[in-house]
Order: sequence, then C-alpha cells, then structure tokens
Amino acid sequence: QVDVGMVAIKILLGQIRDGYNGQDIALAYYRSTDGGDSWDTENEVFDGVGPDVYTEIGADAQVWAEPRAGVIAFACFNIWHDLFIYKSTDEGDTWEKTIVWQHPYPFYNENTIFTDTLWTPDNSGAIALDSEGKVHMAFGLSFVAHFEVGTTYSYWPGLSNGIAYWNEDMPPFEADNMHDALDPYDELIEDYNLIGWSQDLDNSGTLEFVDIIAYSELGLCTMPNIVVDDLDQVFVVYAATTEGFHNDLFNFKHIWSRASVDGGLTWQPYHVDLTGEIIHIYDECVYPVLTPASDDYIYLMYNRDGTPGCAVDEDHAYELNTEYFSVVNKMEIVSIEETSGFSAGVISQNYPNPFSSLSTVEVNLSEKAALHLEVSNLQGQKVFATRPYEASAGKHLLTIDGKGLTPGIYIYSVIAGSEKVNQKMIIE
Repeated sequence: QVDVGMVAIKILLGQIRDGYNGQDIALAYYRSTDGGDSWDTENEVFDGVGPDVYTEIGADAQVWAEPRAGVIAFACFNIWHDLFIYKSTDEGDTWEKTIVWQHPYPFYNENTIFTDTLWTPDNSGAIALDSEGKVHMAFGLSFVAHFEVGTTYSYWPGLSNGIAYWNEDMPPFEADNMHDALDPYDELIEDYNLIGWSQDLDNSGTLEFVDIIAYSELGLCTMPNIVVDDLDQVFVVYAATTEGFHNDLFNFKHIWSRASVDGGLTWQPYHVDLTGEIIHIYDECVYPVLTPASDDYIYLMYNRDGTPGCAVDEDHAYELNTEYFSVVNKMEIVSIEETSGFSAGVISQNYPNPFSSLSTVEVNLSEKAALHLEVSNLQGQKVFATRPYEASAGKHLLTIDGKGLTPGIYIYSVIAGSEKVNQKMIIE
C-alpha cells in the first residue's frame, strides 16, 4: 500500500487465463482519493508476458518489492521462463520490463527436450528498492535437464549451491552458452553476483554432508529474502544446508546472512549463521522472511521443525512446526575485525554512536605514549585523523568529526605507541 498525497493505492497481482495457450499477468489497481470511502478499480495486462512470449507464467512466481521513493516494482522467478522485473516510477501508470536472465526455452513444455543441463533460478527469490528506487534482487539456483518427452525432468540439488545477486546497475546474466549463464562455478563471480553458498566449515576443501533433502527444485542454498536500509546497506538472508549439523540421516538447513554496506558494490567477507545457537542444533530452519523496514536491527521470521524436508512432498510425516521471530543487530552481519588487546591502556566505544557530527573516544593510558586516532571506510581508505601528540598516563578524550562523511559503517583505530585498537562506528 502506497500513500501518494491523499491517494491510497493497493496493488494486487494475479493471473488470467488466455484460452488454452498460456497465461497473462494482470495487475489490479484499487485507488481511493477520499481516504478510503470509495474505491475505483483498474486492470492492466502487461506487454511481454502473454502466450506470444511464454508458454505460461507459473503460480507463486511473482514477488513484490516494498514501494519506495515513488517506485513500485515486482519480479518473476521460475525455472521455466525468463527472470524479469517490471518497474513503474509513476505509481503504476506506466511500466518497463527488464529481462535479467533470458531463458533458452521460453516456450518450454513436455515436448521440449534438452540434454545439455541448464542453470536456472530455482523458483525462490526476493527484491527490494533502495533510497533512489533502484531494484536489488537475490535468488536461488537450480540445475535441470529434460532428457525425454513427458512431464518429468531431472535436477541436481547437491550441485545447486548458490545465491545470486543483481541490481539495476549490473548487466543481465549472459554467457556464450545461455545454459551456463547462471553457473555458480564457472560464470558467476563470488562477492559480485554470487553472494551466498554452503560453507566449508571444517576447511577440508569439500562439503561433507551425511545426506541432503531436496525441497522441490531447490538447491543447497535457497529461499533468499532481502532488505535495503536507509543507508542503502543491503542485507540478504537465505536457507543453506549446513555442514556439521545433522540427525545422522540428513544435514539441516540453517538461516545464513550476508551484507553489503555500499549498495551491492562489495560484500562483507563473512557469511553469518543466524541459527547456529545450541537451541537449533537439531532443527531444520527454512523460509526466512525479513520486514522491509529496519533500523539498527533487521527483523526476521523463519520456520523450524525437527526433520529436514517437507511433509507436503512426503519427505516425512507431518509434525509440529514453530515460527521464530528474531531481532538481529546489523553489526553481527557487518563484520569488521576488531582488536581487543591493548596493554598500553583501555579505550571506550565512541559515544554517541551512531552520530552525524561529533563523537568522543575515551582513552586511559597506563603509561606515556604517542597517541592519535584514525578513521577509515570499509574499503580501507583513511577519511579522518587526529594530530599525534605525546600523551601522559591517564585519561584522554579524542574527538571524531563526522561532518561531511557519507552515512555508513566505519572503523576507527586508536594508536598508542606501537599498539593499535580497531572499533566500529556508524555515521547516520
């Protein structure tokens, strides 16, 4: 729901059947110009999604972004058709389609045969808009083939290991052979458009699983959700089959997260297991959902039960499921190496933090030392420094001037003689 002045717009996405040739996407607008006392309904069938383009648009393939900066947008993720977005910058009056990945078989049906295995989206994905209305998306990967005429097909969930990322500043996914355009091993680039994968936690060089349960068409990493905050920091959560956690029959999925503090240009080095606590040691944690708004925290819901797989797919009997709500400090995901040891004295966290103008760090020196402070961004560039001086033993206050710095996360370093301590801070 979007408030545009006194106009409320509710947008629903559905499907209408076009004979027996396929389906079109229909968008229903419900508009009120009198605070909701009365409503007008408009309908539109989008160009570029009908039976002249695709055999069908699958059910549950559409995902909306939370409206932002006057922009509304949705994406379609499915194994059997293009990955694309539709975006409007005028509250739905006009729309533009962007194909993010072009399917080699847009008219796939039971008679289509391809023996060259195909990397595709795995039917799970999410999109979000940043402060300028730019689309960011994350989606899981699948690996499929259709060797013979019929309704069955083959897929390899043990090989499908990756969460892909894309935003509107990036080119579409392309390769000389479009079967391989989404290949996480040979085509996608780690920490650019491949941002999540099951982790080799024991550093053995291979993923060591007892066995894996394959949710329908979903791989080792899947079900991503994404939020972009007011500083245009991107946070992605996803479910990943996790090494070392199993019930002697199958490995469990955990909820993992990754962050970018510069709008998707670079990604923080750490993949963070958000459900690694002992309470989840024998739990399957899946279907993570983030609230579209955040502050110093992201707000997460996810499902857990005691058995990998899904009862609907007859992987196991029906059993009790629990929905968990979790509040995650962004600092747990935006990982910066901090130094705790400081034999020359004790330093405080800067205060206030976050801040926009001035902040203070208190240093208590145990002995005389040359003392100063430096601030660097996450690319390692020094953006502020105090003048070094010979400081006596005792308390000293070092002031950080944040005026003119771009909002975001920084690291400040207190240097006393030959020792150095790193801490995080936030400019808002």
